Amino acid sequence: MILSQDFLIPSWEVLFFTSIFGYLVSSGIYNLYRAIYSHKSNVRKGDFYISWRRNSKALNTANTVDPTQHARKRRVVNAALSEQSVRSAEPFIIQHVDRWCDILLQENGGSTWSSPKNMSHLTNYLTLDLMGDLCFGKSFDTKELAENQLRDIPDTIAAYLRFLYALGQFPFLALWNWLKPLGLDALFNRASPPAVQRLYNFIDDNLDERIKLEKSSQKQLSGPRKDMFHYLYHAQDPETGKSYSQDELFAESSLVIIAGSDTTAVVLSGFFFYITRNSEIYNKLQQEIRKTFSDIKEISGGTKLSSCKYLRACIDEVMRINPPGPSELPRVVLQGGLEVEGQFFPEGTNIGVPHWSLHHREDIFVDPWKYRPERWIVDDVTGVNADDVFRAQSAFFPFSSGSANCAGQKLAMAELMIIIARTFYRMDVRAAPGDILGEGGLEMNVGIKNRDLFQCRDAYIAQRDGPMVQFKGRGC
Repeated sequence: MILSQDFLIPSWEVLFFTSIFGYLVSSGIYNLYRAIYSHKSNVRKGDFYISWRRNSKALNTANTVDPTQHARKRRVVNAALSEQSVRSAEPFIIQHVDRWCDILLQENGGSTWSSPKNMSHLTNYLTLDLMGDLCFGKSFDTKELAENQLRDIPDTIAAYLRFLYALGQFPFLALWNWLKPLGLDALFNRASPPAVQRLYNFIDDNLDERIKLEKSSQKQLSGPRKDMFHYLYHAQDPETGKSYSQDELFAESSLVIIAGSDTTAVVLSGFFFYITRNSEIYNKLQQEIRKTFSDIKEISGGTKLSSCKYLRACIDEVMRINPPGPSELPRVVLQGGLEVEGQFFPEGTNIGVPHWSLHHREDIFVDPWKYRPERWIVDDVTGVNADDVFRAQSAFFPFSSGSANCAGQKLAMAELMIIIARTFYRMDVRAAPGDILGEGGLEMNVGIKNRDLFQCRDAYIAQRDGPMVQFKGRGC
């Protein structure tokens, strides 16, 4: 068995994994990932995910490891996150983005550069408010008030993830999972940090209220509030006709709020880091957005927004160079074993491929440590041909692959495209002069010396701080 040094993730704290990552050869890199994560792979999700359950009933698409149960849940979620659902979410996205921009431009009426803003914090607030609104029809309002106690939820969730992620790598994981239904769950819930308790309480308090609202709105002339919860509540398994129970609604809503907000915020933080440190890329993106749209009201899902190829390339490049899920997604080989590129893995083997390592392979991505959106667009001027793009796309898995890939990826892309386009249409952006938050440095430890690389800590979902950015309105 080979544990390649490529699998070490540059971060503030490098966690050494006890899982076996598999046999990696350059010639078979595309087949390697698909062999482990495809629909037909003879694997299931690792026991690592069981430790994340609040209790034995709080099962969602992330922490369900049984393939049959997971398939049923995924069918329901897929029905809830349809194209219609994503389109219905757009007005909510736009409302929160526009309010976020208004707040950013409050200083001096937006006529001069704002004070430096920490984009890790601001993007956390935006996405947390948005997902709370989509799930329960109630925003957390973290972007509004500095004294809002819910503002510490992202930091507490980050600490919570670090604990659970480390726990999932140690040999006593099986004992932990065995003890969970025997009383450990109740003990752990009572000992949870206050912010996590506030999050759980927020979900508990609003779930009943949101269900009542959904039922009553069916009788109103105005009809139901068509947010994500509306579709999740009414979604049915196309094979069995069953809907989600209230416990399952709680579990999926928790997943959407925590994972759905955090991963999008990670991408946005990385985007602002790279775009404000590359003037040529910044100018090219700004020009595309402001030439494509003549009025901000035009910026919503549709052909005009999807025509912004450079915008999409900038987002894809952030997800490549700083994937929101940098580590491997653990899988356990099932009975009969699994053969990957000529290497046989017996039943019970933990196996996976870290996205960080895959997305930085020099034999696949030219200059893998450089933020270069042009790599995703065929262009004779930049020298990128169709083979280059095909090779990059073949090894690009920001939302994973197969039956357990990210169910919310269409919603996430809609959010990212709309947030960035509307922000850049309304204002100019720059890195705070002299500030280096989020950068690496030669005086730092191995793996974090690159000043041009946004530094992230691996805790299943990447954790970060910065960059510091300033905004100024363009007067439209």
